[in-house]
Amino acid sequence: MRSKCNGQGACILVIKVRENGTIIGGYNPLGWKYYGLDEYDRNGMRNRDYEEFGLNRTRNSGNLYEGYRNPRNIYGLKKSGKNYEDEVYWSDTTESFVFSLGDGKSLKEAKISRVTDHNYAIYESNYGNIALNFGNSDLVINGTNGTCNRSYYETNILDTNNFSIEEIEIFRFYES
Repeated sequence: MRSKCNGQGACILVIKVRENGTIIGGYNPLGWKYYGLDEYDRNGMRNRDYEEFGLNRTRNSGNLYEGYRNPRNIYGLKKSGKNYEDEVYWSDTTESFVFSLGDGKSLKEAKISRVTDHNYAIYESNYGNIALNFGNSDLVINGTNGTCNRSYYETNILDTNNFSIEEIEIFRFYES
């Protein structure tokens, strides 16, 4: 699923939760893209630029990690070297949101939860098991399962943390 979303631009997810029929989703104005560390090396910041943005190198479990910010305002952490699978980062936007429409029959049940910390709006990872992620697990889709745990968006959109996906549709937006 993630591979079909990569590079498609702004999109909205609409999901039907198997357990209770609730309709939930999220809007990503930036779209998803799989990045390798080599792209950040070409387009991102040089090592000497890290300190200017308060991003430091830190040592964790014997590995050297580097903070970075690239021209798309993506902040993150990457393991030094050429291990492309160990990169995670967040995309910066104020326009993303997650939502719940209840069972879809009454607008009184509708909830919109906007991002509260724009630096952590959309989570990106080169790990193969994370498909689509808003915030830091505010809404995560992994194949036929998902989780909702509020962190960087205003409110929870579901009363449960884990759910199964009955149906999912992903719509791309075009500029006219």
